[in-house]
Amino acid sequence: MKFLEPLSIIKKTKAYVFSWVACMLFFGQVGIILLIIFNGIKEGIILNLKLGNLYTFSIALLSVGLFNFAEEYITTKEIIFKAQKVCTLILTFILMFIIAIFVAISQNMSQPNNVIQGILYITSIFLSFYYLSLALLRYDYDNYKHLDDVSIYDLKQRTDKANEDDRGVKI
Repeated sequence: MKFLEPLSIIKKTKAYVFSWVACMLFFGQVGIILLIIFNGIKEGIILNLKLGNLYTFSIALLSVGLFNFAEEYITTKEIIFKAQKVCTLILTFILMFIIAIFVAISQNMSQPNNVIQGILYITSIFLSFYYLSLALLRYDYDNYKHLDDVSIYDLKQRTDKANEDDRGVKI
């Protein structure tokens, strides 16, 4: 599937991905992990679900992806893989909205829906990992440029260089 092809960059950028996993997934979840360590696996998981920690981590993780997109938009003249990033951005906003709704609903429930919390948690991790993959494609653009909107990129390159017409007259 063409949609999943950006994930193949993970094999080529192992050190970067390892750093991301260590910082985001391990250190970002240290509170969740410590609850499991101190309370035992079963009780720690139940406590994390009851407290809504997976919702909180999901929103924080998705926020990092939003920031990365915003930072790229502000600092980069031409965003590559824009269509994929915009689709991922839209999915991120939708997922964050859904998570926010479930956080609000679960505050009023005596027994929150743990299955939905787990599904949203795993989906958030995947979406963040996918956005990381899209960000890493810039390191191997030549092998992935077929995923980019090449026609717009080529048109942009030609218009940047167009300072004279086909007869050599300066524009």
